[in-house]
Amino acid sequence: STGRVALTIRPRYAPRAADADEARTRKVWGRLDALLQSYRLSNFGIVIAKKWLRRIADPSLPQFDRLRPWLLNLINGRARARPESPWQAGCPELL
Repeated sequence: STGRVALTIRPRYAPRAADADEARTRKVWGRLDALLQSYRLSNFGIVIAKKWLRRIADPSLPQFDRLRPWLLNLINGRARARPESPWQAGCPELL
């Protein structure tokens, strides 16, 4: 053995992908919280709504496929998604 020690130089702070995902998740939940507050739900109502929002976000549940784009538009401040066909354009909230 030569007695040498390997030195690895690392940046002072290198954000990991997990940190970026966590920050994005916090941002989305912050917007969802603001949306739920705008509906003036009780604390109990918010807990129930969050449970459903977690289910809606699960891509393995195909029954919510049409609801996800509507919810994303809602939390992003857009009125609604484009209708799938022109004759549906007059429907206020077609899910």
